[in-house]
Amino acid sequence: MMRALEQLNYLGALDDDGQLTELGDEMTQYPLEPLLAKVLLTSIYTGCVGEVVSIVAMLSVQNPFLRPKEQARAADACKSKFAHPDGDHLTLLNVFESYLYNGENVDWCWNNFVNNRTMKTATDVRNQLVKMIEKQGHKVEIVPS
Repeated sequence: MMRALEQLNYLGALDDDGQLTELGDEMTQYPLEPLLAKVLLTSIYTGCVGEVVSIVAMLSVQNPFLRPKEQARAADACKSKFAHPDGDHLTLLNVFESYLYNGENVDWCWNNFVNNRTMKTATDVRNQLVKMIEKQGHKVEIVPS
């Protein structure tokens, strides 16, 4: 319990007296872990909400990459197409944007060893988060890749 309170304080959701801050109140509006809520809110004010909302959605679902034992090499090769040198978060963004670019196609998922159900869930989460952000009066600009 103390670690949770320390984390909330560190994130700026609680003040030194344990009271909810304005930021903390905003964070409670999102059905996310506190760290992801803070990242999402920060992105609104730094101009990268379109990308961050996609990454947060992908982090909110299970791993999208499939790796059947009998096709491990092919699956690894497909996954490497999405790999980003700056890390896993941008790899998740790459796969999400590719999924959207390819029309959320089931065959594309199958051919790229990506779990279609996971991607649909991530799309739903992302759409819900975008609606929540817009409901709070913020604009979400989605830049096509």
